[in-house]
Amino acid sequence: MLYDVAFTLVRRLLRGENVTQAHRGHLFQVAHRAGLDPRLITLIYWGFTLFGAASAWCFLAAPSFYKPMIVPVPLIPPMIWTVYVMHRGHLAQVGRWSR
Repeated sequence: MLYDVAFTLVRRLLRGENVTQAHRGHLFQVAHRAGLDPRLITLIYWGFTLFGAASAWCFLAAPSFYKPMIVPVPLIPPMIWTVYVMHRGHLAQVGRWSR
């Protein structure tokens, strides 16, 4: 998911980390290290894809007046996921994300 990649790159850049060095800091990796089943994570990411596709279809079908309101909608589920993974990672004491 492009959101996961962008979030990880921005987070690593802001922390001054080497973005070309191998790491385990993507949201899906942290979620797995925090105890989530990889099959569930895969289903969640497929859900993001389907939600994004539905949002794109709504964008194309919507009158021009509503299009600016639809553009940020696909970001809502990944942002909620980010907060959840951060919370779950904290509870599981995952530690530094970029190990």
